[in-house]
Amino acid sequence: MARGALSIPTACRPRDRLDHYRAERERLKLEAEQRLTLSATEVEAAVSKILKALAQQIETLPARLERDFGLTAAETARLYPAMDAARESLHAAAVEALRA
Repeated sequence: MARGALSIPTACRPRDRLDHYRAERERLKLEAEQRLTLSATEVEAAVSKILKALAQQIETLPARLERDFGLTAAETARLYPAMDAARESLHAAAVEALRA
């Protein structure tokens, strides 16, 4: 077998290809045990938690501005289009990131 063939498992002999994939599976198991990698489910849960917290902060922003800075309801109402756009942007970014 050529020296460069190991980098392309499909070009290897069947036995070498099997050894390669077994070694890769063991490497991935070890990384998971050592918490060097996360499963897709764990990543999705973490992203969801972060985005929910961020969305909560966006939702409460008008009330906090009224309370802490004395803005009127009419003044804070002008924030809603920007808040909606921010939420939509976050959603689109999350969908795109999880699709990749």
